[in-house]
Amino acid sequence: MHHAGRKRVLLALAWQNELLALSVAGHAQRAGWHLDLRMYTTGEVPKAWRGEGIIALLGGRRDLSRFIRQTCVPTVCLTLNEPELALPRIDIDSAAMGRLAAEHFLEKRFTAFAWYSHGRQVVEHVRCEEFAGRLHEAGHDCRRLIWREARGKRADTWANRQVWLARMLARLPHPLAVFSTDDTTAVEVIEACLRVGLDLPEQVAVLGAGNLELYRSSTPVPLSSIATDFERLAFESTRLLAELMAGGGAPREPMLLPPGGIVARRSTDTIAVEHPEVALAVRFLLRHYHEPLGAKEVVAATTSSQTVLYAAFREELGASPMAVLRGIRLEKAKQMLRETDQKIRSVAKACGFGEAINLYRLLLDDCGMTPKEYRGR
Repeated sequence: MHHAGRKRVLLALAWQNELLALSVAGHAQRAGWHLDLRMYTTGEVPKAWRGEGIIALLGGRRDLSRFIRQTCVPTVCLTLNEPELALPRIDIDSAAMGRLAAEHFLEKRFTAFAWYSHGRQVVEHVRCEEFAGRLHEAGHDCRRLIWREARGKRADTWANRQVWLARMLARLPHPLAVFSTDDTTAVEVIEACLRVGLDLPEQVAVLGAGNLELYRSSTPVPLSSIATDFERLAFESTRLLAELMAGGGAPREPMLLPPGGIVARRSTDTIAVEHPEVALAVRFLLRHYHEPLGAKEVVAATTSSQTVLYAAFREELGASPMAVLRGIRLEKAKQMLRETDQKIRSVAKACGFGEAINLYRLLLDDCGMTPKEYRGR
């Protein structure tokens, strides 16, 4: 039964996404709609459904695609997957995500890279190809680990994917940087690494997409991820659906929203180096950057002399240990400025700069902005 005067809109997601569902529900309430959550709560495509509009997220479910095709009501699709369905679409720019992931790993000096996904949906394909393309521009190859192409007659189960993925990751060169379709598949990479004793992130660094709290917090190594602005995705989709239900025309091209940037956590908190003594020192710096450190403390974390260690740093990283430490502290400070509202003097102290003036000078020299200006942008 329809509530008097309210349009019934179905939320039809191929997989659950709580942040997206909450955002759509909020905008639907403000629009005065009755948001039908039966598919979200049961996972089943409704039968004999009647309503005025659908917000859909497609991806590998034939029953949902068939339902959308047969239900002749205005529909907004939140992905570029299944392009054979002529639907107005709004999605995060997957090409930009792929390039962003590549830049993140290149900045950390990785030279071995891999992509992991279950299949070759449009979104997966675009993210993978843009990631690999940017790496190719930088002179590197990318190993594509695509389960659907490798599974053969094996059942598509978590256990089977884990056995195969763990074996593949162990065979690839290390340190290895892995970008995965989304947070769910990135967690599979972390689990596979733990299965075969690969250190995270020193041997394998892992980056997901979506920045969903459940997945980023579910593993022993917190997951770095590319943020998605689900609030804006929900706003734009409900706005467009309202126009369509009012008789407006569908846009000819999909609307692509920019990704929200990389939220760096432990799973990519490393600098890729092959020299074992440099690796020891870098690991020490990453774990103790917030403490007062000098050459004596860094050398003591290795088995090298200061002369040998500094020469190895210059050969591997083109900089001294103290210069690398400043870079680590600066990146940590930038992250805190972006993600917290802590006072600048607190940020400087937490990142090992001591006084705020030290952070001010280094940030100004690095990107021409004061800490306040950087936070504002």
